[in-house]
Amino acid sequence: MKIAMEVFKLIPAPPSPFAVGTTYLTVHENTLAMLCVILSGDSRSSLIHLWVMEERTGANKEGWSWTKKYTSNPYPDFLLSPRIIWKNEIVCNIHRTLDEAEDGVENHERNIVMFNLKTNQVKTFDVRKFALGYGIFKYAESLVPIGNIHTE
Repeated sequence: MKIAMEVFKLIPAPPSPFAVGTTYLTVHENTLAMLCVILSGDSRSSLIHLWVMEERTGANKEGWSWTKKYTSNPYPDFLLSPRIIWKNEIVCNIHRTLDEAEDGVENHERNIVMFNLKTNQVKTFDVRKFALGYGIFKYAESLVPIGNIHTE
């Protein structure tokens, strides 16, 4: 019988003003990444920073550090909620800001926004919400069977 020992350690977060935003762990180009949503001071716009974990090598510099790879332009009047990075685009849900919700404006449609990491272009898609809501998920195709399901 072989016993393995795993070592865990805390990884410090990227240097970003998290007190006014939200963070999401993801993967970008097969590397651990973090999407940080930053709200403007008046909560009327938000933007996204993409940080990627990189390995430091060299004399006495072994370890890991965060490198900022992308910053979006401010997106007005909505709060961004990043979900995944897909084909060099950050895919986000957007939600109305608190001011619009307090004004009684209720929008039953939620939009999807995609930020292109190479061109900085933004695409918006209107998606109708259904009774149970909806989600955005990333998946990888596989030929490995799930559980004990066998196909003939």
